[in-house]
Amino acid sequence: MRAYELLVGSLFAFIPPAEQNDKASTPLFGWLMMAVIAATLVLPYGVLPGAGNIERLLCCLAVGGLIYSGKSLQMQEGFNTSKLLSLKPVVFIGLISYSLYLWHWVVLALMRYIYMDAQLPLAASALAVIIMLLLSVLSYYFVETPARKAKNFTTAKFKWSMVAYFALLIPAATYLMTAKPAAFESSLYKVDESKICADTLTKTDCAVGAANQKPEVLVIGDSHAAHLSPFLDIVGKKEGWSADVITSNSCATAFGFVLPDSDRRADRCNPYNRFIEQKTKDYPVIIISQRWFLHTAKPEFLERFNTMLEDLVKAGKKVYVLADTPMDGQLPLRRYYLRQKLGIDINYVSEDKKGRNPRFRQVGRRSRKNREAAPRRAVGGLYAVHPRGQTYRRAAGVFRYQPPQPVRFK
Repeated sequence: MRAYELLVGSLFAFIPPAEQNDKASTPLFGWLMMAVIAATLVLPYGVLPGAGNIERLLCCLAVGGLIYSGKSLQMQEGFNTSKLLSLKPVVFIGLISYSLYLWHWVVLALMRYIYMDAQLPLAASALAVIIMLLLSVLSYYFVETPARKAKNFTTAKFKWSMVAYFALLIPAATYLMTAKPAAFESSLYKVDESKICADTLTKTDCAVGAANQKPEVLVIGDSHAAHLSPFLDIVGKKEGWSADVITSNSCATAFGFVLPDSDRRADRCNPYNRFIEQKTKDYPVIIISQRWFLHTAKPEFLERFNTMLEDLVKAGKKVYVLADTPMDGQLPLRRYYLRQKLGIDINYVSEDKKGRNPRFRQVGRRSRKNREAAPRRAVGGLYAVHPRGQTYRRAAGVFRYQPPQPVRFK
């Protein structure tokens, strides 16, 4: 996906620099290119279509424009972009740029692995930048420059070094892939995809529960609702009811909630929300489950979701809002490993994730005002009620299942 970025640089290498009378040799052109680069850096993701590729292409073209006009601007009087890019600190960053390119992702990946979040705190981000610069300087002076200036490193030696590299790499990779085979045969975890009730907007046969009963329950939501299908199938068969499962992966389910066209999920999710708004009219019981932790980051979704609950209750529906698996923004096993093996104990959860639980609980509190209108409706919180209404009690760091009374969704 990044090939075009390299090709843009290759293209400008074949274009002669701008002449003095060229429009690209004016200071205004240089500052305009700089403004385009700055805009692509601060433009929020999703404003333009193309999953970020348009922004990257514009940035590459603007950099090419600066290169094209650079020589002409350098010879002009006054301060311009070429003079700005000729300052020693900027030139130094250019010298180590390749090493910086190689190191930046390694450092960021390690920091995000430790913090278990793509959104690093300010102090961690600053530390990451310092580490990147230090490693880049060291590799530039002690690896890149000596390798580039080595007089006895001939083409033949380079070829043989590559042969030796792959001669060691391939056997090592083969050993690692075969030394620890999977603990279970692949047949044990293969499933019949036709029986998976996920992304079921276009499926006509995704009913669970008692086969001899007309579906009176509708299950809607994202993949976290779909994964409840086997559970609902068992309960429905035991209690004598059936349900239709209509879900759409990664879609925030709420009447009237619309994703912008720039969101790659819009083509699936927007029609899905329109479809279920009509489909819920055909069922007396509605079960809703979603990945609340993800969707509650959008305040507009919470408003639409609360309105949907009120509309369903007014229409006489029995509505069950099922809580999701508890999530605290971290990976417990990774945190345990970092603490026990490496002595690293960072308890960090971004402010955005901290705010998602209270936002959803607020919807739950507001929705409970309608309990008298729908006494059978259950509204769970992120850490509250599990699909069957059971509770989990923490004991020695483990959530223990407490068997509930029968569900009786009908």
